[in-house]
Amino acid sequence: MLGSRLAYAPVDHPTWPLQNALLRNVGDEFVAAAGYQVGNADPVVHYSDGVDVRIGLPRRLETA
Repeated sequence: MLGSRLAYAPVDHPTWPLQNALLRNVGDEFVAAAGYQVGNADPVVHYSDGVDVRIGLPRRLETA
């Protein structure tokens, strides 16, 4: 927010270079607690070593 106005900041970064990962343990009960069915399929897991990100100055969101 800028004052009482909704705002955003432009963000620019290259595509994240994803690497395969191995999930060793997960304790996730949030999805089931929200009433969604939890499948039995193995999750797809990736990670990234990171990328450089440029974030611009906040700008007011113009509404129609």
